[in-house]
Amino acid sequence: MNKLITSTAIARSVAIIGGGIGGLAVANSLKRLGLSVSLYERSPYFIATAGAGFGLQPNGQMSLAYIGFKDQAEKILHPFYRW
Repeated sequence: MNKLITSTAIARSVAIIGGGIGGLAVANSLKRLGLSVSLYERSPYFIATAGAGFGLQPNGQMSLAYIGFKDQAEKILHPFYRW
């Protein structure tokens, strides 16, 4: 009887392309797990007037709380209560 031998490689370093909310969240989570993370972003700096924004729904708030960023995010976010 032949035995199938499989091996798995465990990544020790990860490259993330894109410094948006998703890339930053993944980078932070992987760093907390002990991986070496390289984050690549096309823009050389943050452009506050670019009109970028995002809505943070309850599921997103729970995700931020899970990775330990909800309190920090609430300090800098500007709530939008009315259309």
